[in-house]
Amino acid sequence: MRTSTRQRLTSTASELFYRDGIGPTTIDAIVEAAGLSKPTLYKYFRSKDELVTAVLELRDQEQRRRLAERRDGSENLEERLLAPFRQLVEWGEEADYRGCALVIAALELSEPDHPGRDVVHRHKAWLETYFRDIAAELGADRAQRLARHLMLLLEGGTVQQGVRESSRHGTEALETARDVIAATTRS
Repeated sequence: MRTSTRQRLTSTASELFYRDGIGPTTIDAIVEAAGLSKPTLYKYFRSKDELVTAVLELRDQEQRRRLAERRDGSENLEERLLAPFRQLVEWGEEADYRGCALVIAALELSEPDHPGRDVVHRHKAWLETYFRDIAAELGADRAQRLARHLMLLLEGGTVQQGVRESSRHGTEALETARDVIAATTRS
């Protein structure tokens, strides 16, 4: 399958933003790495901020798709709740893992009204809703509270794993999530 020019730009920018940071990555670096010209980039994106937002939307969609594949692959509700943690463990085993690209970007985007921050907020709200809905289906007492606890575990595991460069933290977050789910869903 042939990728479109827009996809090539967002994919290239995504890799560079994750590896080098949004601020340090220049438009020149993006077009050079993509093998394109500045006028071509500006045909698809009016500004770097617009490109950043498109990259974050792409990251959001990719994470939702991966999680949906994991979720849909299991009938077990507890395993569905644990799917984001299993994904975290796998990411931590990747050589270039630095943490959640969406969180890293949100920290870099200091302007509170940057449209990229909205993408991150929507993604995190969606993930908490994912946890809440499955927890309610599982019959958890106070499903919203369980969802918030799982979000804290997931985000903490993600940050620790990225900062300390060890997949052990993802594994510990997974094990702790399993314990929290068990304690919340006991009859």
